[in-house]
Amino acid sequence: MPYVAVLEAALMRAKDLLQALIAETVERFGLNENLRPSYEALRSLLDDFIGADLRQANLEGVRLDGLWRSETTTSWPPYVDIATLKLDSVEVAPGSAIYVYTRRGMTNIADSLACA
Repeated sequence: MPYVAVLEAALMRAKDLLQALIAETVERFGLNENLRPSYEALRSLLDDFIGADLRQANLEGVRLDGLWRSETTTSWPPYVDIATLKLDSVEVAPGSAIYVYTRRGMTNIADSLACA
């Protein structure tokens, strides 16, 4: 099978899986079909830990890149070094207390991004 055909087949499979994930999300959350979440919305669900209680989570070896967190409402396990976490995060809007975990503050988040 030519390389392009393999890539096209993989892309079609990924799209099928995404549609299945969206259908499952709609069903499990009892969403109206008109409120089908987009890929971006589903991805944000995976990265949004604002207000999450992670005190019992085992985060050893877990990559936190892209994780959104709140300085005031996200709870961490006792072994997490909050000072280092803050050094490796970027506040999404001045004064928001909402941060995105990055690697040493490097991010592709636009300066104009505002938090709702």
